[in-house]
Amino acid sequence: MTPQLDEIFVRKIKAYGYHGVFEKENREGQWFFVDLKMRLPLAVAAATDELAQTVNYAEAAAIAKSCVEMRPPFKLIERLAGTIAEKILAAFPQICEIEVRVHKPNAPVGLDFEDLGVKIRVART
Repeated sequence: MTPQLDEIFVRKIKAYGYHGVFEKENREGQWFFVDLKMRLPLAVAAATDELAQTVNYAEAAAIAKSCVEMRPPFKLIERLAGTIAEKILAAFPQICEIEVRVHKPNAPVGLDFEDLGVKIRVART
């Protein structure tokens, strides 16, 4: 029987990075925002009030921030999102599935827009 999956989320982690396909992006950088949704059973944590029974969201957010700040930069935010997912899953084996959204609100696309980004969802096999 599959356990009930609950969710821990962190929205709009702000970090400065240099990711992009253009040399100017790699040189000057820009702000990125990351949203995390981590799915895992939380019944034991809810019953025991023990941090060891859940994911420390401060640590997960710090992993995401460090990936955005990573050098050398990635060309694609798809790779950035995938790296964030990989590193958080490696750090927290209790996570069954993670969804990572990377927002690049100042992407150089030549038109006005509110937001731009990718969403990657990774489930343990």
